[in-house]
Amino acid sequence: MLALTLLQCPCLEEVDLSSNGMHYPECMRVCAALVRCPAIVSLDLSCNLFRHHCAHDIASLMAQCTQLENLNLSDNCLGDAGAVVLASVLASCPHLATLRLAHNCIYQRGALGLARGVRLSPALQYLDLAYNHIDRAGTQALLCAALYSRCGLQRMNLEGNHTPEFLAGG
Repeated sequence: MLALTLLQCPCLEEVDLSSNGMHYPECMRVCAALVRCPAIVSLDLSCNLFRHHCAHDIASLMAQCTQLENLNLSDNCLGDAGAVVLASVLASCPHLATLRLAHNCIYQRGALGLARGVRLSPALQYLDLAYNHIDRAGTQALLCAALYSRCGLQRMNLEGNHTPEFLAGG
C-alpha cells in the first residue's frame, strides 16, 4: 500500500519512513517505488527492521536517486554485509553528503568496506557510525580514508565503538 502511494508522488524531496517496522519485503517494494522519485534529497529509513538483505535494494536506490543528499539508516541491523554493499555504491552518489549508519551492528569488515567507499565518494561530508562494534583496525582504516577521500570528509562520528577514547566522538 505504501509503495503504491509513493508511486503517485514522483516530486517528493523529503521522505521520512522511520519507525515503521518494515522488514525485507516492504523494504524491497518501498525502494522500488522511491527509485521513481528522482527529486528525493533527504530519506529517513531509520528505526526499521532492515537486515543485510535489504542493503541491495537500498544501494540500488542510492545509485539511482542522484539528487539524494541525506540518508539515515540508523537503528537497523544491516551488519557488515549490508555496510559493504552500501559502500560499493558511494562512488556513484554524486550528492550524498550525509550517511547515518549508527546502531547497525557493523564490525571491522563493514568498517573496512566503508573505508574503501569513503575514499571514492565524490560528496560525502558526514559519516555517522556511532554505537556499532568497530575496532581499532576499522577505525584506523576509516580515518585514513577520511584523510585521502575525494570528497574531503569533514565529520565522522565513532562514538560508542570499540575505539580508543581519544578517537571517539563526532
